[in-house]
Amino acid sequence: KSVVIMFAKETGPVDDHAHLLYTNTGSGNGLLLQDGKVTNITWKKTDWSARTTFFDTNAKEISFNPGQLWIEMLPIGTSVSY
Repeated sequence: KSVVIMFAKETGPVDDHAHLLYTNTGSGNGLLLQDGKVTNITWKKTDWSARTTFFDTNAKEISFNPGQLWIEMLPIGTSVSY
């Protein structure tokens, strides 16, 4: 029903298996794909145990449609086609 794309700082590879780390605390930009529309959003997470919150361009917390929600994290600067 809804797809969120979060853009975050990528670090790595951090080991011999080429694993990457993403900074998922703090805040950043993103995209929301919902109801056939793409909306620019921001995200915020105060610390590792906090809930990530998502906001529209008016700084209002986003209400997602009932149903499945997919959240994807990509490196800052990644081009997204839709």
